[in-house]
Amino acid sequence: MLVKDQIGRRVVIRRRLPDQHLTDVVGVLRALGEMDLIVATDKGEVTIRYADIVAAKEVPPRPVKYSEIAALERAAVGGWPPVETAALGDWVLRAGGGWTNRANTALPIGDPCVSLEEGVATVVSWYKERGLQPRFAVPLPLARGVARVLEAQGWESYFPTTVMVSDLSFAAEDSDVVLADEPDEAWLRMMAGQKGELPPIARSILTGPEMVTFASLYCGGELAAIGRCAVADGWAGFALVQTSLPYRGQGLARKVMGALAAWARAAGAGRGYLQVEEANEPAISLYTRLGFARHHGYVHYRLTD
Repeated sequence: MLVKDQIGRRVVIRRRLPDQHLTDVVGVLRALGEMDLIVATDKGEVTIRYADIVAAKEVPPRPVKYSEIAALERAAVGGWPPVETAALGDWVLRAGGGWTNRANTALPIGDPCVSLEEGVATVVSWYKERGLQPRFAVPLPLARGVARVLEAQGWESYFPTTVMVSDLSFAAEDSDVVLADEPDEAWLRMMAGQKGELPPIARSILTGPEMVTFASLYCGGELAAIGRCAVADGWAGFALVQTSLPYRGQGLARKVMGALAAWARAAGAGRGYLQVEEANEPAISLYTRLGFARHHGYVHYRLTD
């Protein structure tokens, strides 16, 4: 039988229908109740009574198509927009005054319309013209050819990152969570504790998407948890979800995520994604419990000479 540690993972369940025929349900395990469980399939959620289950087991994640990786990465650009962009064939060059990797890295998806070596050289020139360190965010395995070129040239890799996706079934409106179109000073101060001192350009990047909201949760008059969500191309991008130290372990991050997901649903999003460093095991554990699963990964590269 399945256990709570498998919530958020892909499973196959063989069940017996009322006419006694057997059928398999494949999808992500969402919840385990007293009498039944819920599986999110490609066609929607299915509730299955334990009494009808013949067999159940965890199975490997469905292979992700390269086209799906490319589409999600492009949607993510809209969710965290740089101040300046340029196209090199299909590649996207992003600049945002050096604040955050996402807004200041080249995204090598598709064909640069030149050789990979020429493409890399063009990227180097473009960033140096702007006084920025040349950097890439390389989605894997989609752009592993680019990764090979960068590694052969001696670029430094850093911050391997996991991209996780989920439907928005964990959405839950919460009157304790305040949503706003722009972050207030308390929100920015709390975020600065994670990202460091914020340059003036930070607000432009944070508020850049056409559809974006900022969540704040107060406890006893004190800001206890925050989060951000932007919707682009039908995807909800979750970011900057954090809880202040005195309030951790109380489920506040889950409440913030639920409220953001409810807002995203109303804004037209059908699925959600987030980007989390592979070393951040507590965050990955939280998001897995909410139903997020790994979609793909990417690695940053920077030119150090």
